[in-house]
Amino acid sequence: MKSIKYNAIVNGILSVANIIFPLIAFPYISRVLGVETNGKLNFASASLTYFSLFATLGLSTYGIKACARVREDRTKLSKTVHELLLINAVTTTIACIALVISIFVVPRYHQEWKLLFIYSWNMILNVVGMNWLYSAIERYDYITKRSIAFKFIGVVLMFLFVHSPADSYKYAVITVFANVGGNILNIIYSRNFITYKWYGDYDCKQHIKPTLAMFATYLAVNVYSSLDSVMLGFMCGDFQVGIYSAAVKIRTVLTTLITSVGTVLLPRLSFYIAGENWKEFKRLLKKSYCTIIMIAVPMMVYFILAAKPSVVFLSGAEYADAAKPMRILMPIMLISSLSNITGMQILIPTGGEWKFAISVSCGAVVDIILNVILIPQMGANGAAIGTLFAELTQFCVQVFFTRNYIRGAISTKGTVQVVIATILGTVGYYLISSILHVGTFATLFITALVFFGVYAVVLLAFRYEMLIELLNMVWSPILKKLKKSNQ
Repeated sequence: MKSIKYNAIVNGILSVANIIFPLIAFPYISRVLGVETNGKLNFASASLTYFSLFATLGLSTYGIKACARVREDRTKLSKTVHELLLINAVTTTIACIALVISIFVVPRYHQEWKLLFIYSWNMILNVVGMNWLYSAIERYDYITKRSIAFKFIGVVLMFLFVHSPADSYKYAVITVFANVGGNILNIIYSRNFITYKWYGDYDCKQHIKPTLAMFATYLAVNVYSSLDSVMLGFMCGDFQVGIYSAAVKIRTVLTTLITSVGTVLLPRLSFYIAGENWKEFKRLLKKSYCTIIMIAVPMMVYFILAAKPSVVFLSGAEYADAAKPMRILMPIMLISSLSNITGMQILIPTGGEWKFAISVSCGAVVDIILNVILIPQMGANGAAIGTLFAELTQFCVQVFFTRNYIRGAISTKGTVQVVIATILGTVGYYLISSILHVGTFATLFITALVFFGVYAVVLLAFRYEMLIELLNMVWSPILKKLKKSNQ
């Protein structure tokens, strides 16, 4: 097995890439396509999410757990992958049929049938993608290289072919290519780890119950991650969807970096539980908590403070109204990162899929109720409020279910240190921003430098364990190379 540090570094690189590429593409696309066209694209993409959910049926998470438990045995691993692929093929076929029917029955979907058809290839190519397999066997290096390569090609194609709102279909095709184009390579590369032959004694039934639990979970999650855009599209039009999507995009990009910790740890945690190694399980949970709050708390606070310049810089002045929903959404960065521990790192590895589903379903119910009440009156701001309380509800329910595990994972000392460092960083932000009279980019650069600089110095003064460990992980190889070159 690769070391957790290696996996964390490689997955961290992928997470950074998942931030950098959108940061390169989003400012350009926002300005070139405009609010209305971006709203239309997000409406179609969000609508297609529900068909994709049924197609994957929770395999993106359950597949990691199922394969991680048998990864030392090629035959068992091969049979498990075959069983999951058979289930995935059936559910994807049903989802495609449902999509075609919906296009003919729902007028708004019929109006956007071309975009829905294009985005449906995300769903179809996910069958052969098997990203859950590569996560289970901890081949994050392969996932990272492939993903970065296709994202880079996608960005180049975007600049070459997307120049006006009329190019929205081209942009949709390029997006699908960047997201799942590499999945075709996955089926070929998988031959290094599994055998493709007909075993004949498949037991697909054993996977149905846990995958249904994960499906219910992801369905509930996407109620308040995608339904907001769908409801805004139906109730308020494309402009409000465009404004809301700008706010969500920034929050999603930042959250991706933080929750990558959970993605790295899930297969290893499942492996430890299978071997009943509870000491290592609890040790990893504590490290995960300390790492997440170290990153999530200051990022949340900074982007609440700098919401307007961030939106204007990334999306353009016409998206300035997205600053308010962005501020409302920012606490979700911390809440969802912590629920990544209670859900993905505790409930899923310990067999609590249905508890996970219950927690997320509670959040979905809250989101639907608040959306119905608030969206007609408040538009994007109402959708943001609904999402915030939905995430908070989900997290509170998960805390109840995992209370016996998280007692040993929470570091009170580390939490206090992070809070103090963030407060001092905020003081630095206000002091420097009060005397700045420069452009948007310069404002963001200088205030971020001061805020995170003060934050890091204070944590170093406290000797914050995870920051010290991270710095040692980065500098140790460099120092070793310097010593060798001087010898």
